[in-house]
Amino acid sequence: MNKKLFLFALMIFTFSVTNVSAQSTCDSKYTSEVIASLQQNMDPADLDLTCSNGTPYTDEYLNSINQLKEELDNVSIVQPRYFVNKLNVQSFQQLNQDYCGPANVKQVLHYINKTSLSQSQYASDMTDSASGQFAYVYQIKNTLNKYLSSNDKYNYILRDELTQAQFYNLINRNVNNDRPLILHANTTSLYMYNGHTTGHYITINGHTITGITNNDYSPINIYYVNTDYLDYGRGNVYGEFMDTFNNVYGALNPLGTQERYLIYNTK
Repeated sequence: MNKKLFLFALMIFTFSVTNVSAQSTCDSKYTSEVIASLQQNMDPADLDLTCSNGTPYTDEYLNSINQLKEELDNVSIVQPRYFVNKLNVQSFQQLNQDYCGPANVKQVLHYINKTSLSQSQYASDMTDSASGQFAYVYQIKNTLNKYLSSNDKYNYILRDELTQAQFYNLINRNVNNDRPLILHANTTSLYMYNGHTTGHYITINGHTITGITNNDYSPINIYYVNTDYLDYGRGNVYGEFMDTFNNVYGALNPLGTQERYLIYNTK
């Protein structure tokens, strides 16, 4: 009996050591809370929770993000004077306070395809029947891609992967390619939200262009189309708005342990 107990204890110890060893290869910034957030919002195919490369991401996902960042770092934009670069995205008010995901998908698809389905249909598309998970980032991406051609696809990138320059260049590239983006926002920094904090999707549809000196992006403004319909002290937030670059970039700050994402077109 004692021998059996000893062998059982040894098995438990061996499993624990192996598990700790696997987790210890992951960078310390990926706490258990952060990893839980990534599991909610990212496609399981993009995650490697053994952290074999030091991150919870697969090599394929990391390579795609690194390639994107390299492309964005090599963009040279000449901006001699102020003007507006903006897409005319039609706004659709979300049916209820849970439907910002379906409403933003409708806005983007309606702009690209010139037609769209109901928010309820998109809500159904982005609901996991087994877990009940609804409108997480990867589900937004997958629903967009379901209704687009094979050479016109969306992907997502985490906020901490984007410098200010890369964030601006990615918006500029998508708008120049006639494609809106969806920002998975922390609303705290957005002017119209008046300090109110919540997780929310908004559709980025343009920006102003002006001279950028010494990597100072503060003179730039970002346009977005909002599906929300409440008033947080500065008027109803539904429709198209312009906010400062710093406020919109700040909306990518984590919401507690919940990371924020930018959903962009890969064209």
